Amino acid sequence: MRLVEELRLPSAGSPSVDALELPPAALEAYDKAVREEEGDRNYGDQEIPCHYLGGHAQPIQDPPEWSAALNINGVNTGNRVDWRAPGIREIIATAPDLRLLLQVDSDDLMNVMWGDTGRLYLLMYEADLKAQAYDRAWCVLQCG
Repeated sequence: MRLVEELRLPSAGSPSVDALELPPAALEAYDKAVREEEGDRNYGDQEIPCHYLGGHAQPIQDPPEWSAALNINGVNTGNRVDWRAPGIREIIATAPDLRLLLQVDSDDLMNVMWGDTGRLYLLMYEADLKAQAYDRAWCVLQCG
């Protein structure tokens, strides 16, 4: 294992990009650029696992920040979430304050498979991170 520093762009659906309120054409161009950059992570026919310490999550589904924000604030995302329920939008609005601590991908070399080629994301609110309240961290699992 080795640590490599690299610049990672947040996905187009991430809370940090949503906060920019880009016009649709700019958001589409940004999304295309990020997807092309992610495509460079393949080695022939084999996808290179995406293990990250910090930075921006590379989601398989919705932004993992959404699931973490909802669960940390007492909303069970194990069932279908009613996005119109009172308070849900307010909780989702806190997602940009969440920080990715660790992303661990399914990896054949490590003999690790999270569901169906999924990823684990460990996130916590920046204020909790500064307060070293690690018991407030949340783990999100996403599968393909």
